[in-house]
Amino acid sequence: MPADAGAAPCVTVLTPFYNTGPIFHETARSVLRQSLQQWEWLIVDDGSTDPEALEILDHYAHKDPRIRVVRHPENKGLSAALNTGFRESRTPYTALLDSDDLLEPTALEKWLWFLGTHPEYAFVQGYSVAFGAIELIWQKGFVSGEDNLETNRIAGRCLVRNSVHEEVGGFNESNRTGLQDWEFWIHCAHAGYWGYTIPEFCDWYRRRAHHADRWEGFDDKKLAEIRAGLRKKYASLWMGSFPRIEAKQSETYELGPDALPFENLLQKSKRRLLMLLPRMTRGGGGMFYLDPLDRLIAAGWEVTIATTLPGTENWMPSFARRTPDVFVLSNFLRSLDYPRFLRYLIRSRRIETVLISNSLFGYQILPFLRSEFPHVTFVDCCHVEKENGRNGGYRNHAVEHQPLLDLNIVSSQRMKQWMVDRGADPNRVCVCTDDEAADDSRPMNAEGRLDELLDRAAEFHRTQPRPEVSRLLSRLSASYTVQYERLNRRRERFEAFTDDRDKLDKKNKELTDERDKWYRRVLARGDELQALRSNILVRLCSKLGLVSASKASGHRGEKP
Repeated sequence: MPADAGAAPCVTVLTPFYNTGPIFHETARSVLRQSLQQWEWLIVDDGSTDPEALEILDHYAHKDPRIRVVRHPENKGLSAALNTGFRESRTPYTALLDSDDLLEPTALEKWLWFLGTHPEYAFVQGYSVAFGAIELIWQKGFVSGEDNLETNRIAGRCLVRNSVHEEVGGFNESNRTGLQDWEFWIHCAHAGYWGYTIPEFCDWYRRRAHHADRWEGFDDKKLAEIRAGLRKKYASLWMGSFPRIEAKQSETYELGPDALPFENLLQKSKRRLLMLLPRMTRGGGGMFYLDPLDRLIAAGWEVTIATTLPGTENWMPSFARRTPDVFVLSNFLRSLDYPRFLRYLIRSRRIETVLISNSLFGYQILPFLRSEFPHVTFVDCCHVEKENGRNGGYRNHAVEHQPLLDLNIVSSQRMKQWMVDRGADPNRVCVCTDDEAADDSRPMNAEGRLDELLDRAAEFHRTQPRPEVSRLLSRLSASYTVQYERLNRRRERFEAFTDDRDKLDKKNKELTDERDKWYRRVLARGDELQALRSNILVRLCSKLGLVSASKASGHRGEKP
């Protein structure tokens, strides 16, 4: 539930309803459990006559003030119900959801962030899971592009910009035989609009054994007639004018807008942890955290997970079974927007502790996050002992960033000693065990389970807080972190187009040296820019005759 029951909605969920039975309760649960809670839900009753269906509608009309039931006096068809919902919407975005389908818990939040940060796109959806009479996974949609001219590959669950719906005149209400959505997408493409498919499963589509019993358009002959009609009406699309939308990337390395697109402040009843991981895969911290995650949840923690590198997330289902609040940032954000989204996430969930593990981005964004959230506890966890990078890999990053962390958590005494030998404060490095055995049978030198060490980190934060990070340094850090991520993308693109190992090694070294040099500059330039700002102020005061330069440089704290 939202922390502020009166918060204005930022997205509309639109559900046409006609004599839907008890399965509607499943759809309702999927909406009510969304991670994004600043929504309004418009249920358009298209002239239902079934008493049980009407009773279900009345129940939800009085269940939550965010739910509105709009009634047609008679059945007008699906297109009319959809157009009514768009007219009644009080937000710039509308999510389409049939009355028997389901949304994944984070679907609305990811879709809204995508359209909010990608103005070049008009729609967004994800992959779908079909269930019921037919079970399959559907990984097509807007990503299929021109293939949609032959048959509709776009799932009906998606987010639409209301302005685009209005510009093209909405859905064709004269079409009551089915495939109204296909006609709408083709009409939008003809007007130059298209969408994006987030590469993860965002919704569940209830399938019947045969759709032709409800929609004439699912008959093969009728389908061919509809296709011929669309080709005649929008002929230019079949002649090469199909829109090809490319994601826009800023040419600068500045951060995106500072303002958050929406707040989504959630109610809080438990302690909340944000885990920053590179990937949910073997080698990315996936398997290592599953058992500790179970114990954290059993100990009363709510956990949010964000991964910072693109790639295969083959452990994602295992994490999602433990917490629905899982975000693969590269699936729906530009790297430019990572810092702002993490700031939103910590604020929205009211995170108490941030845990970084094996994420270089997580280390580099630390100054920014600490400046924005001085009340939050920051810890890292190193569990990889091999030399997986130059100068000690993540262990070395843990040592370098210890002044910004409340506690370093490691998986062995050997790793702790390695860090201490390189300058880490031993009192701020603790050995963790994920062993469930009694205290007296834990491995030697273990100082606590993960949940116990998070409590110790919070105590350090209260009693021995780290120095504050200046706003200037935090913004500079975030800007360089974004630049660093873009260099990684350049390296990955280069790898995809060359098989020459010598060229690849040379390019990797070139980009690695470049990104390392840039990131090292952030630490040096923090003090440098602070001093520069003070010198500029001194010269300005001297020029205006407010104080002599020598006096200003010697007594900057005095008023002129």
